[in-house]
This record gives sequence, structure tokens and C-alpha cells, in this order.
Amino acid sequence: MLSEPNKMIFVAETENKLVGFLAVIGGDVKRNRHSANVVLGVLEDYQGQGIATKLFNKAFEWAKEVGILRLGLTVMKGNDKAFNLYRKMGFVLEGERVQSLRVNGEFVNEYYLYKLYIMLIGAGPNASTFWASPFFAVLHASYPSICFDDNFRIFLFIRFFRRDERANDRTDKAERNRDDARVGGDDFVIADKRGGAKA
Repeated sequence: MLSEPNKMIFVAETENKLVGFLAVIGGDVKRNRHSANVVLGVLEDYQGQGIATKLFNKAFEWAKEVGILRLGLTVMKGNDKAFNLYRKMGFVLEGERVQSLRVNGEFVNEYYLYKLYIMLIGAGPNASTFWASPFFAVLHASYPSICFDDNFRIFLFIRFFRRDERANDRTDKAERNRDDARVGGDDFVIADKRGGAKA
């Protein structure tokens, strides 16, 4: 498994004893290689010592380096300790799967959580000013699961530019169609979406 670039296992040891691990298992096909599932385990006697937090932080750093944009995990409903930890680490509740597990003969529901990353290239000279703007404060509050960096503005500008470009293309096309219709006069015929025609 570790020979694949989007899969990794992080371990925590003390006195040559394995006390915790965090596995990141990325997708196997092209369309989901950007996404990975997380599995965490820490021995009960070593919980509450920050081991899980350190494992998560190492995993987050690695995920950004290899281009993983989405991390997901599950937790049994009622495991408030783990659920609160995941929320503290930036995971957002995505949904609940009903009766997905059976423990000691009893059905148990699972919570599904996720964390998103935006990967960016290049840095802008005014990144710190833009990052400190009220706009970004609102944006980050609206999308708490997204991890931003100073270069997010580049992604944002590119996205808005492409959207405006598409809007301008649609406007130009509509104007050309209107011009063509005017040239055609009263006899101009426009085919509708069903393949019929109307004058």
C-alpha cells in the first residue's frame, strides 16, 4: 500500500511501543485519487496526551504535499470524544448513515465527516493584505472546512475571470443571434429545443 503516492501510515511510538497510528488511504482510480479516507487509532492508556492531534497535523502536511484535496472519515454515533476531536481538527459533518454497523448485536449509526483543501501555485505580492480583508473573513467563516493559504486569491481571481469570460461569451452569442434575427426579418424561423419551429 505504501508504494502508492496517495497512501500513507503515520505511527506514534513511545519506548519502542506502538501507541497510535493514522492511515490515509487515497482513491485507486483517476477520478478519486484526490480524495482519501482517514483511519485513526490510539491506545486507551495514551489518549488525551495530544498524540492524535500530532498524527493529524503530520497527515495534513503530507496530504497537501502530495495533492490530496479531500479527507474523509467516519465515527460511530455516540462516540463524542472522537467526534469532538475530529471537529477540532477541522472536519465538518457531512451526514449520517443509519444502521451501518452492528456492535454486540445492536445496530449503530455512523457520522461521516470531511475536510477540504485548495491547492494553489504561486504567491502574489499583496497576499497578506488580501488575506486580511473582510471579504476573506466572511469567506472563511462560510466555508470552515476549506484550508486557505495566502495564494487563495489567485485561484479566486482565475475562477471569477473564467466565469466572467463565459458570461461574456454567452452575451456575445445572444447579441449575434438577435442581429441575425433582425437581418432575417419577419420570415426568420427559430428552431426550439424540441426541434419544432416558431415564427
